[in-house]
Formats: sequence, structure tokens, C-alpha cells
Amino acid sequence: WVSPAGAVLGLALKLDAVVTSYALSPDANRIAYSAVDAAGNERAFVSDLRRHVTDALPADFAIWPANWIRNGAAFTGVVTRGTARSASAVVDFSGTSTKVDTLQGFRDESRDGATRCVMTREGTRLFKARGGGEPAMVDPTRVSWCRFSPDGNRIVWNRIDGMFVSRTTGRVDASRVQIALAGADEGRWSEDGRSIYFRSANQWFVVDAPTTDMRPAGPPRLLFTGSYLQAWASWDRARDGRFLLLQGPPPVRLRTLNVMTNFPTLLEEKLKSSK
Repeated sequence: WVSPAGAVLGLALKLDAVVTSYALSPDANRIAYSAVDAAGNERAFVSDLRRHVTDALPADFAIWPANWIRNGAAFTGVVTRGTARSASAVVDFSGTSTKVDTLQGFRDESRDGATRCVMTREGTRLFKARGGGEPAMVDPTRVSWCRFSPDGNRIVWNRIDGMFVSRTTGRVDASRVQIALAGADEGRWSEDGRSIYFRSANQWFVVDAPTTDMRPAGPPRLLFTGSYLQAWASWDRARDGRFLLLQGPPPVRLRTLNVMTNFPTLLEEKLKSSK
């Protein structure tokens, strides 16, 4: 846990594995994550921070968790191994047992469940979950990130040349406003929808969300810098303002440096002797 000023507040979860992606539940009590163990096996898990219990997901393929939806009843993820059916998945906890569904291109869903952000062959589109209707084009490319605002009226998304905000109604593609330059990634909304937080390499920023007429409200402001690890989904933020970041192993001080000179000649001699 890290404060908005970059101060380390405490340890949320300690793992003896390489974390490849993770997401924090809306109540900040659970962490969904994928990890690779020492044997090279990758699995997805959900850890309950209150009960100190960790459960593996009942799936025969690897999932990188990305974002909790439906007020903590489910989370989205990217399928990374074991199936060719889909590149996305939704893990649902609302029933008596955990259910894992693969959904092609699914990235995020508005809080009321009415609208979905989906990557299609034709680009990134918004689909109505109920009632049908023509999907709205967000961008003709398959963008790498898409998140709905708390009220569902806007989305933040990014592609290789920067981060953008668009409306979710009307001419979605014509309402696009750029809020950060290339390198900005993993945009997340504040709870009141007035700010957007994002990562750019080892720096975290906040920027005011566009006004109601979709005009930029100001440049990004640097919050803090830190050498936290990069994963597919590599940071999250609790509603009380704390940041959840991936801390790597402590740095190791190098005590001995070995230098081998004339290496090409030595290698050639070794090869000759082996023949």
C-alpha cells in the first residue's frame, strides 16, 4: 500500500511467485491475481485480505485479472494460455459456485451493467448489454485499455499515441479528448468521476477529467515516482485513495565482478576441443 504522495503504508499480500497481473476489489478486501510458481506453472487466484484465505480459480486456462465489475461480484481478465476460444474472460462469484465465462474481446462494463467495452476486429466498440441497437465506435483500433467512469457516461482508454476520454452516448468517436501523451497507461477514475489516475513507466499522475462539454481541464500532475514492477495490470487504487503497487525483491548489492578477456578466442578453442 502506498499513499498518494508515494509513502509506503504497509504490506497487503506477500507472494513467493512472479505476479503477472492483479486487480483490487471495490471494497479493497480481495485481490485477484495471476502468478507463475518456481516450476513455471501459471494460475489465477483470489486472496481475501480480511480472512487471510487464498483460493485458486476453477479454470483449465491461465487468466490475467484486470478489473472488478458488478460491485465486486465479478472481474474481467485476459486469457493467456490453454484455450483458443477467446482472448477474454469474466469470473463471476454471484452464484453458489464460481463461474468462468470466455467472452471475445470483453474489457469492461459500466456499473449498471448496461454497456460493455469490447475489442472487435473492426476496432473498439461499445455494446448495449440489453436491448440491442447498433454498437458505437470508440476507435477503429483495438485499444489496450478501457474503463468506464462511475456514472457510466464516459470512458478512459489508451492506444500507442496517448490516453483519451470519450462519451458513451451519441457520436462516441467524435467526442474524443486526449488527456495524456504516449506512454500513459492503465487509466483509472476517481470515485467522484472528476479525476483520472494513470501510470507512465515509473511515475504516477492525476489529471482532471474533461468538463461536461468534453474540453480538457488541465495538464497531468505528477503524484510520485517509484521503482515498482510492471505487470499486465500493474497497479490499482482503493476508494480511500491508497495505491496498491507491486513491490519487487530488495536490490542485491554486487560484491564481486568477474571479467573474462579475449573471450572469442577462448570460445573458439573450447569448440575445437569439444569436436
